[in-house]
Amino acid sequence: APRMLVREGWGPTVLALGAALTVVYLWGVVWSLPLWGLAVFVAVLFHDSRPEIPALPLALLSPVDGEIVSVGKTRDTWLDREGLSISIEMKHLVVSVLRSPTEGKVMKYRTNAANSGRASARSPTLYALWVQTDEGDDVVWSVSTRAFSRFKTDFGPGERVGQGRRCGFVYFGRTVEVLVPATSKCDLQVGHPVLAGSSVIATLVRQADKI
Repeated sequence: APRMLVREGWGPTVLALGAALTVVYLWGVVWSLPLWGLAVFVAVLFHDSRPEIPALPLALLSPVDGEIVSVGKTRDTWLDREGLSISIEMKHLVVSVLRSPTEGKVMKYRTNAANSGRASARSPTLYALWVQTDEGDDVVWSVSTRAFSRFKTDFGPGERVGQGRRCGFVYFGRTVEVLVPATSKCDLQVGHPVLAGSSVIATLVRQADKI
């Protein structure tokens, strides 16, 4: 998949390049080499791959690159319901683009970790985005982060987001938990690698499919 520098990376990359050029002008190329290396590191850090989104309307896609660390039924404390929880440990522990598992309308964006029942000493900060499909299926994904993290969402309540499309960005993330209806099917095992916007992590089951 083609890779590109995300918009959050332009500032740090230009700053590093500017610093390298300044050092070249003042003290020469040799002294600037560490800054050229820093510019390359920043550009690689803030890259993103354009995913190949599968044409599967009922599929729920991974929001991040990473590895499945848990799958199981749980109490969804965000929506006060029984649900299926799929937790993904993020591959990039510093910065990452977030992609929507499904298409639908953004219902709510939450940052209140204290009332979620899922905060911990290891991940004291939680952010969650709730999207409802056109068929009324509710999907929530929450991002657990370090205390000094920063999260930004590209969509607000009432706006529509596409399946596999970028929906936000997180700095210093740890894991992403996707909470889906309890009737959803997930065949993935712990340790399975997933790619953002292209790997199917679960499938919604319609009432007609259960008959």
